[in-house]
Amino acid sequence: MKIFGRKYIAMLVLLGMLCAIPTANAAAEHIASREYPLKAAFVYNFIKFTRWTSCNQPQHNLLYLAVAGPDPFGDVLHPLEEKTADGKAIKLTNYSELSGLRRDHCQVVFVAYQQHEMFIRVLAVCRTWLPPANQTRQH
Repeated sequence: MKIFGRKYIAMLVLLGMLCAIPTANAAAEHIASREYPLKAAFVYNFIKFTRWTSCNQPQHNLLYLAVAGPDPFGDVLHPLEEKTADGKAIKLTNYSELSGLRRDHCQVVFVAYQQHEMFIRVLAVCRTWLPPANQTRQH
């Protein structure tokens, strides 16, 4: 006597797979919800453990963290504005377009992984800030 037929087993497997889909989506959403807080902590630690004293003009006591393109962080970065790094207060800026990106208001730039074109454009702008290759920097 056959208790379980092939169709019955196939239906159970399909039902199990369908039940697993919301769980897989929930797990992916849970991981994604932790992604940008983790990235914010990484960015802050990078800023915190870098020596910035020569990067800003002496009269400015701010260190600018710019997000170029769409801001995937939401409110996650806002607590950084209450922190300091190397004696400088952190100031957040967002550049959805690069027309306002300025060297003196941009010591750190975050570009989301999915924003490849924006990354290329940010690099092009930053290259214009570098001295010519034949000039050496004097200390």
